[in-house]
Amino acid sequence: GGACQPSESGCRSVGLCGTAVHCRPAVNCQAVPSCDTGETAGSSPCDEGEAGCRSVSLCGTTVHCRRTTLGCDAPACASDEVAGAACQPSESACRTESGCGTTVHCRPAIACQAIPTCASGEVEGQACASGEAGCRAVSLCSTTLYCREVVTCDAIPTCEASEDTSALPCNPAEVGCRTVSLCGAAVYCRETTVNCLAAPSCDVGEQKGAPCQSAEPSCRTVTICGETIHCRPAVACMAAPTCDAAEVAGPACATGEAACRAVTLCGSTVYCRPL
Repeated sequence: GGACQPSESGCRSVGLCGTAVHCRPAVNCQAVPSCDTGETAGSSPCDEGEAGCRSVSLCGTTVHCRRTTLGCDAPACASDEVAGAACQPSESACRTESGCGTTVHCRPAIACQAIPTCASGEVEGQACASGEAGCRAVSLCSTTLYCREVVTCDAIPTCEASEDTSALPCNPAEVGCRTVSLCGAAVYCRETTVNCLAAPSCDVGEQKGAPCQSAEPSCRTVTICGETIHCRPAVACMAAPTCDAAEVAGPACATGEAACRAVTLCGSTVYCRPL
């Protein structure tokens, strides 16, 4: 340092070969650099030409001070950009935004356009069940689909040797009929009745008709010896045939009698002639 002063008790001069140096005890530097009021300290170095940023160094420590602006919006990347590490000199598409004591480095976002697909021998379907074998999830670009192995089913449903195979579905109340399903196909198996000659019939007060509908509680199905009929309550007919007011009832019309007509209702017939 400079020449020792008379008042410096800790300073000494050392001369050698006509040259003198002045030595003083080393001072332990504990000062901490700090920013002024209105500034924000940060570890990010000031960018070249960055306005409002300065570096303060003391005792081997440096802080970078940037002016704080009231109501200052922090810098941010555009909607089609992503923030990342500091821009490199070779990155032409990277830009730096600084303000309010903060710096961000923005790069164009890379759009993810990949579409997940199932492999050959797999089919896409609903989400895999817990522990479901042969099912896997495939995810790409925030899209997930579920792939299952395609299982080829070649089995054909058949009835037992003691049964008759039919395409007519079993009726709910039919005894001796069962459904056999395999690989999406179904057959209906009925017990074979040897020398079955009985025929199904409706009870008294019923009449046979078209197959019962689900909304017909009064319709029932009767199957005997492989033959099925559908029975409904018979409708009683109480109407009586009558002649018009200008007519009179009489005996059966003669062949070729033009002025005579027959009126039939509920199984009864009257013959009407003009008065």
